[in-house]
Parts: sequence; C-alpha cells; structure tokens
Amino acid sequence: LKQRLRHCPLRADTQRIAPTSSPAAMYTRFVEPGRLALITYGPCEGKMCTIIDIVSQKRVVVDGPMDVTGVPRHMMPVRRLSLTDFRVKIGRGAREKTLKKALETDDTLKKW
Repeated sequence: LKQRLRHCPLRADTQRIAPTSSPAAMYTRFVEPGRLALITYGPCEGKMCTIIDIVSQKRVVVDGPMDVTGVPRHMMPVRRLSLTDFRVKIGRGAREKTLKKALETDDTLKKW
C-alpha cells in the first residue's frame, strides 16, 4: 500500500485546497431586467438595447427605446446579445416612458 501511495501524484498526506469563492461570485453580468446589452446579430446588429422582461431561459424582451437607440421593443434570443456591465433600475416589464426616464437620470448610454 505504501508503495502505491509513493507513486501516486496525490498522496494520502496531502490536502485538497478548497476554492475560496463561491461559483456565483465569478459571474457579474446576469440576464435581468434593466441590463444593457449589445445586439450582435440580426437587423439591429451593433445597437444598444435594454432587457425589459425574461420570457424563458433562452429568450428575452428588449427595447431600445426606438427614438433613442433605434431598437423597437421585441423578443429575441439571449445568444444574440452581448451583456454589458451597465444596468438601470427598472421593474420587470417596464413601459417605454419609464425606461427613457431611467436611462436619462443615470446617463447610462453616454457612459457606453
């Protein structure tokens, strides 16, 4: 038994090092209402939008608003979005007027 342990890369007397942070701490950009995202594919490619509502694990409702960024309110897959670090405080399913007000108070689009 001692001979087998001597040749084993992980010996019996060594300890495994536990990770110091939780797995959730390594992700900071979540799909959530108010998260700004860049559209990477489709007719609105290259434009900024805001996630308004989550339909399923793969689809979300986004809005520009139309007169600010040129993106109408529509449903699209998450895989066509690139999430950014910016987030505005809006409720789930917020109206366009509420979204405009939140974007103007934080000057979020100017930061991008």
